[in-house]
Parts: sequence; structure tokens; C-alpha cells
Amino acid sequence: DLALIIAINWPLCLLFLLRTRKWTARVFWVCGLLVMIYAVMATYSRTGFLTLSLAILLSVWEFVVRGKKLYLLPMILLCLLIGVIAVPADYTTRLATIFGSFHQGDRDNGSAEARKGLLVRSLQMTATHPLFGVGPGNFETLTGDWHVTHNTYTELSSECGIPALFLFLLLLWTGFRNLRSRRNNSTSADEELRLYFPALRIALIVYVLGAFFSSTAYQLLPYYLISYTTLLRKLASGPSPVEGRYRYRLSGEKYLATT
Repeated sequence: DLALIIAINWPLCLLFLLRTRKWTARVFWVCGLLVMIYAVMATYSRTGFLTLSLAILLSVWEFVVRGKKLYLLPMILLCLLIGVIAVPADYTTRLATIFGSFHQGDRDNGSAEARKGLLVRSLQMTATHPLFGVGPGNFETLTGDWHVTHNTYTELSSECGIPALFLFLLLLWTGFRNLRSRRNNSTSADEELRLYFPALRIALIVYVLGAFFSSTAYQLLPYYLISYTTLLRKLASGPSPVEGRYRYRLSGEKYLATT
């Protein structure tokens, strides 16, 4: 869970780096991005590796390539280089289990095979209890080994039923739909607002991937993301931020409009 949360927040922290103009704040965010990469590796989480890799790749595409902020590329490459240098022991052998390669000392301890079994059990429970499931939190009780499904989608389908899974997927789709809203104004405040769209979109895509390997149906994490996209859509599709004499930035700072 920690690794997934870090991966989701990585593009958002990159956004905060882009927003600031103070060199001290930029140094802080660069150091933060480096620490986040190392923290994911320190967890030895395969889900964290996959989701963080996706977050970095999408961030390069959105901000460096499409956003034409080429000055970010050396910084991101530096983060990756330092991450490779600081990689913990046995980390690569741990990641090899993603592709079915198991070796002694890979820190897997049979967890990959166990997760496959949990996935099959959750699908079986979904098939036998498709409408209402077996009840929230009851999967680990009924299996007898006290493990969750390690898959948000089958967690919902097996414990709450297929209708609940459909509603959850609809909620995720709503988040992506919210992020299609854009302003066509060229003011500096709107340019700042536009940066939030790709950052939140990347965070949501990263969560969709991570949800395949973690049980987060009853956590606030996905619902916070959807709330943020809803608020951003309201800000982007509402009336002009210039009201009378004042304009408000996203940070709440008030300054005189030049109109």
C-alpha cells in the first residue's frame, strides 16, 4: 500500500516542482522525488515497481514531450540513475518473480504463487455469489488463511457482488471523464490550472494498474482521487476566475486583476 501511494503521488510532486519558482523549493521537491524512488525500492514491492515505472514514463510523456519542458528530462534521468545506484540488495531477483522466475533469496517466500491462488478463490466466490458477494471483509475469513484478495476488482466482486464492481468501475470512468474538461483561456492562472489535468490523469492511471495487485476497495485512496478530479473539473468549467477586482489562484492567494 505504501509503495502504491508513493507511485500515485510521484507525478503530483513533479507538478509541485513545476509550479514553484523558488530554487529552495525546487531543491526540496527534487530531493523528495529521489527519496520516493528509493522508498519504493526499499519496500521490495513488485506493485510499487510497476506503478512507479508507469508514473515516471507517463510523466516524461506528458510534461517533457507533450509539455515541451525538456529541462525536466535531465532531472528525471538523474533520479533514475541515483535510484539504480542505490538499489537494495536482492531487489532485481525479487522483481524477477514478476515474470515467474523464482530463486532462493529472492524475498518472495511463495507470495507470488499464493496471490495466484487468492485470485482464483476470489473469482470462484464471485461466480458463486455474483449479486451480493460474501460480505465486506469476509473473503479472508472464509478462505481460512486470513489473506485479502490482493486485487481491488475481485475484492469488490467477491465480497460485495458484481453490481458493486460495476459501480466502482463507473466511478473510475467518471474520474477520467472529469479530466477531459479544459479551459481555453490563456491567462497565467489558467496555465497553472492546466498542469493539474495531466498530473491527476497519470495518478489515476497508476491507481488503475496498482488496483490489480492490491486491495484498496475500502480505503479512501481511490475516492480522494475521484474527489480531486471532480473539484478540478468544477474549477476548470466554472465562470472566469476574475470576479470584480480580484482573481484567486489555486493556492487561495488574492491579488489585483490587471483589467
